Amino acid sequence: MTSSLRPFQIILIGIFAALAVGGLIFFSVFRGFGDEENPYGTSVEIWGTLDARALETTIRAIADDDDNFHVVSYVQKDLRTFHDELVNAVAEGRGPDAIVLSNDALVSERAKLYPIPYETLPLRAIKDAYVDGAEIFSLSDGTYGFPFAVDPLVMYWNRDLFSSAGLATPPATWEQIVAQTVPALARVQQSPVFAIEKAALAFGEYTNVQNAPEVLLMLFLQAGSKLITEEQGEYEVLINQSAAQTPRPPADAALDFYTQFANPARPVYTWNRSLANDRNAFLAEDLALYFGFGSEYAGLRAGNPNLNFDAAQVPQASGVAIKKSYGTFYALSVLRSSDNFTGTYRALATLGDGERASALAEGLGLAPVHRSTLALGNPDPFRQTMYTSALIARGFLNPDSRATEDIIKLMVEDITSGRASASESVSDSVGRFNQLLR
Repeated sequence: MTSSLRPFQIILIGIFAALAVGGLIFFSVFRGFGDEENPYGTSVEIWGTLDARALETTIRAIADDDDNFHVVSYVQKDLRTFHDELVNAVAEGRGPDAIVLSNDALVSERAKLYPIPYETLPLRAIKDAYVDGAEIFSLSDGTYGFPFAVDPLVMYWNRDLFSSAGLATPPATWEQIVAQTVPALARVQQSPVFAIEKAALAFGEYTNVQNAPEVLLMLFLQAGSKLITEEQGEYEVLINQSAAQTPRPPADAALDFYTQFANPARPVYTWNRSLANDRNAFLAEDLALYFGFGSEYAGLRAGNPNLNFDAAQVPQASGVAIKKSYGTFYALSVLRSSDNFTGTYRALATLGDGERASALAEGLGLAPVHRSTLALGNPDPFRQTMYTSALIARGFLNPDSRATEDIIKLMVEDITSGRASASESVSDSVGRFNQLLR
């Protein structure tokens, strides 16, 4: 009896075959590292700002199967002081062996990190093993760590508000938001002043939009922006340049789209700076859509146990062929200053292995980045939304997190205050980013 494989089965088998090859390369690379007594050396200390419980649980689980792994430890640090503390510790010779690195910190911490050469871990193996967005750690001189998780941006929506407005499903396109969602959900008192009683989405301002920088970066990416790229150690600011031909420069178009929702003269007016923080407004059921990270789900659930909400992928432009969103990616990276290179590399490779990385991502409330894990799907509806969002997420080579926030804030407020047009504001921001990268 004969049977034929369906196209999906063939594709899936191909993926697992590629991953098997990648795994062979991966483990052949690290075979024999470490000393004879303990392959991880005498101590591997990892610093990071992610929750210690998830890291420690994963480390203990590995140590239960491999007693040598007990030399690996994780220390949680404060995000606000992490960079300065790391700089001082490395300078004084008491720094860790490795760090949990986010793509936001890759540029600022790069000089302290040891890149894995492509002769050791081929770019082909990286592409086969991880989602596209995880390649942000792969720069011209090597890959700066083992990617293990991503925190994708998702769209949270209030099911009760949608149902009451006669809307059965969340919007899948920005055109739907403009033509249907805002008109159906926004309640704006026209006189004596424009007072917003119920808001559809929190776009248009900066100070009371919790994830404004990431939302703008998402819109830039969807409009075709190449953001910031790196080649031969040099960075290039391409925020307003697209890889394909577009009707308008991408950042100009995205900024105009975003700010229209805070303009009382526009028919989609639904947000202004006098309103509460958008996350709080969503929890209070005064906001129908909230654009937040997947990791915020548990906090939103705890913030209002009676809130009837769900999550969906962020909208795209109608008819778009290639979907894109934004995400914060995480990797395990070894420091140049470590005196235990081989043991640290082996420990990070073990932690970043597909199954263990998946458990770690789950414990942190993040999505995995291994294609093999994402291909299996997840029975939990919310986790599955995170999985599909992880596939289209992209990161940003951030020159400096605080400075970037200031640049994007000025970009938005130049428009809302009438000080500049979108093109003038974007041009100014490109100059500011270039100054940061000099």
